[in-house]
Amino acid sequence: MWDRALGYSRKASGTGQALLFTTSCHRIAINLSKVIFIDEIDSLCRLRNSLENDSTRRIKTELLIQMEAAERYDKANIFLLCATNCPWELDKAFLCRFQKRIYIPLPNKACRIQMMKLSCRENTVNLKESDWQRLAHQRPAKCFMLEKDSSVDDNWTPVDRRNKSLGIKAVISDFPPEKVCPRDVTLEDFKTALKLHTATVSADELDRFASFTNSYGQSG
Repeated sequence: MWDRALGYSRKASGTGQALLFTTSCHRIAINLSKVIFIDEIDSLCRLRNSLENDSTRRIKTELLIQMEAAERYDKANIFLLCATNCPWELDKAFLCRFQKRIYIPLPNKACRIQMMKLSCRENTVNLKESDWQRLAHQRPAKCFMLEKDSSVDDNWTPVDRRNKSLGIKAVISDFPPEKVCPRDVTLEDFKTALKLHTATVSADELDRFASFTNSYGQSG
């Protein structure tokens, strides 16, 4: 179903929208319960305007019809889950058809600690619990992918420093294991990585999310 959802915008230009969506929903109805996940739903359900072409408008109209039909059909057993970073760009008609509009906030201090530990689980990290607390306090709130990227930098810093050593002519058997393996990740490595990654979400954007949640959704 993910492949079908991903291909809607491409296929609908040359295929009858009603046939496309009706066929997909019919297959869902006659099989077991289905979960449909659509990421970046704003790219498909953006606010309608007079400048969009006819095919885009027909896709939105047909999707609205099928969403409403799925709600009326008790045996459909369809769970539609969508995600977006720009909920305010969704058309109001689609917002009304989502039974829940849940805002997932940025990770708090405890979550950031868990995310850092999770990203470093395959490395030897020489940190105390107080060090993790200090890092989580210094680490700005950011998206998960950037949090992951900065943790990767933490893990690779010992290797990078090893690569900067002067090269010598030798074979691998001449090196003792402690000279080949990178050292443990330290607090200084995390501090170095922190300087390379800054927050990607501004205070104004967070205020906009809060305002939208107060008007249309709920906190998760």
